Amino acid sequence: MRRRDVISGIALLALALAILFEAGRLPFGGLSSPRPGFFPLILAIILAIFSLVLLGQAIEEEREKGASPFL
Repeated sequence: MRRRDVISGIALLALALAILFEAGRLPFGGLSSPRPGFFPLILAIILAIFSLVLLGQAIEEEREKGASPFL
């Protein structure tokens, strides 16, 4: 059911934003010398991208059906 995909996408995006906020407090470093905030930040960005893709696909499929994805 695509409604579940919309809810999952929103929840995962909120989680990714919370991780981004918390990882932003840690020192980042660089590719040659990563610091503690490097991997959480990269993983949070990847999670946000995947959740946006999931959310976009679910909304697009619901639009094609003519239904509202948020009801």
